[in-house]
Amino acid sequence: MNETESKLREIILKTARMDLIEETENLFLDPECDLMVDFGLDSLLMVELVVDIESAFDIEFGLEDLDIEVLKKYNELLKYINDHKG
Repeated sequence: MNETESKLREIILKTARMDLIEETENLFLDPECDLMVDFGLDSLLMVELVVDIESAFDIEFGLEDLDIEVLKKYNELLKYINDHKG
């Protein structure tokens, strides 16, 4: 696991108010990991997550990038961060 992935997992768990345990670690390994379903994030928590990601990775989501179907998928979100961070 690289630094970006580790930091993203930490942000997600903080937002979901969860601890890193084996069960949550296994959720990240699922290629279909859905942050809203698997971590219980609602739309307000998704906004908080986006703000925290922007701050942590020094990136800015454009309006065209705020597609909930992409943002709620862990692997898609990780790919977006890797593609846009400096």
